[in-house]
Amino acid sequence: MLARSFTGKRARKLFAVRRLQDLWTMVFGDEPPLIPEGMLALKLERRAEQRMVDDLRDLLSNYDSPDPVMPLMLSSFDVGNLKAAASALAMGRKETPFFVDMGTQSLVDTSAWPDIAKMTGDGPFSWYNQVPTVTDLPANEIRLDKQYYRLVW
Repeated sequence: MLARSFTGKRARKLFAVRRLQDLWTMVFGDEPPLIPEGMLALKLERRAEQRMVDDLRDLLSNYDSPDPVMPLMLSSFDVGNLKAAASALAMGRKETPFFVDMGTQSLVDTSAWPDIAKMTGDGPFSWYNQVPTVTDLPANEIRLDKQYYRLVW
């Protein structure tokens, strides 16, 4: 993970990039998909996010009992996944939103989409067991954020 990070001299290369296609190639080492730049930016962000989560999951798998801070870092992505699910459901969308794949580290069962009660199950977010209205989304997101920050604290 450190070898791939953009620190020191590699950071200068990163900041010198002027096109998304070049950034994609620099970060991932392969050719970018041929899609409009707006969509490419979203794909780049999602792929980078998933890569970071995969790296953290791999790191955690090396320990019988990792320091509790590391799994907590990953649970921020569970909060994001739950927010994405709730937002899509509240707006009546049928297609599955983008979820970061948390694997066995997940506190939210994204495979249970669109059943939000099954997604949160008996875990720490079990209170989020009904599809919210659009007007309830901000309050629920604030509650999720507060819960996450309390866990971190």
